[in-house]
Amino acid sequence: MAAIESADEQIAVVRRHLPDCRLNVVSGSALTLPFPDASFDVVVSWEVLEHLPKGSEGQFFAEVARVLRPGGSLTLSTPHWSLAANLLDPAWLLTGHRHYRPGDVEAFGAGVGLVPDWSLVRGGWWELLGMINLYVAKWIFRRRPFMADYFRRKTDAEYARNGGFATLFARFVKAPDSCAA
Repeated sequence: MAAIESADEQIAVVRRHLPDCRLNVVSGSALTLPFPDASFDVVVSWEVLEHLPKGSEGQFFAEVARVLRPGGSLTLSTPHWSLAANLLDPAWLLTGHRHYRPGDVEAFGAGVGLVPDWSLVRGGWWELLGMINLYVAKWIFRRRPFMADYFRRKTDAEYARNGGFATLFARFVKAPDSCAA
């Protein structure tokens, strides 16, 4: 197992919260993954795509395709493009934090041999209110979110129901190597 972090100081945070000795945490970029070709069966990217430089999404998907073995999968989450999710995301309003539609991420994968397996959208009002709570607590009060357990329970209940409009989840499978014997 391997994980990458773009900032060296975050590696210590990962190791503190995921103390599994089998996990190799390295410093690197999602745009130039520091791993050999075809070295993973699974890549997971949680809330990364929207933080990459605008216009580099295709490069990210190409790198993931490069490090995946044929038949391997990419599962990701990213903010979903919806009016409510956009307007209630202070980062979208203030910094251009990107949100995506399922067709957007499917198009990124299509050109590099990543075939969409499924996509779904989950989360709603409680997830968005929890995100605002996080931003206010972190940016203004420099503390952990207020009533974090309460928001977590409400968001979990929201996720347990089908549907939503806040977060896009998608899974892709790398096309099998047609040249393989």
